[in-house]
Amino acid sequence: MILTSKLRKPLAWPSGKQLKIDGSQVQSMDALYDLLASELMFPDYFGKNLDALFDCLCDLAEDITPLQIVISNTPDFLANVDEEERDELFCLLNDAQET
Repeated sequence: MILTSKLRKPLAWPSGKQLKIDGSQVQSMDALYDLLASELMFPDYFGKNLDALFDCLCDLAEDITPLQIVISNTPDFLANVDEEERDELFCLLNDAQET
């Protein structure tokens, strides 16, 4: 579950892998891309941009889906990212959840 009002509903699928993110350790988009790519085993060609993130989230292997993302230290999460880009990310996560 992402603890933010930017999501239409908690980012959680019924069961499966739970990915815990310490927001104090993920303050930039690059840090988020690196963490997700590593933890979710994205392919080597992952482009580290929102379009590539959406594609990879939608193509997750069955053994790690459904996926639940839990973020702690939310005030620090993506602290170095402007609000517009954070909003785009949250919209993407909502859209990925609904596909």
